Amino acid sequence: MQNAGRSAQFARVQERLTGLTVGDAVTPNSPIIPENITLREFVDQRTLSGSNWQKFLVTNQSGYLVGELGLAALNNVRSDRWAHTSVSEIMETVEPSTIIISDRPLLQAIEQLESKHVTTLSVTNSDGILIGILEKAAVINLLHRQPQANPA
Repeated sequence: MQNAGRSAQFARVQERLTGLTVGDAVTPNSPIIPENITLREFVDQRTLSGSNWQKFLVTNQSGYLVGELGLAALNNVRSDRWAHTSVSEIMETVEPSTIIISDRPLLQAIEQLESKHVTTLSVTNSDGILIGILEKAAVINLLHRQPQANPA
């Protein structure tokens, strides 16, 4: 009975996601920073923006995703070195399995989030230019805003 209920619920979710793409659920004002700024600039910008992000996506001058920077990485650099250390020096690589192209079906993104056991995916366009971040929470919010189909 529980499996049947879950199957029916999943079918309703699938129906509501039909026609939606990953790009439809990208988080506005995603946490994106350039690779060439210093850690001091990064910390100052982050403080001024009041953001609560714990992870930032890093792009090169052309807008391509080149890495990610978690706030915890700042602990590995003495604060008196922040003005002399660029983001690119301490960023980490992005796992390719956590990247998705914006024109893919949103259902594919949900499957990827679940299979990789992650809460976010990095979203690029088909040319590899970073668009933003897709959060599991944003997908849930989008589902809540989508009108439900009327039962026949």
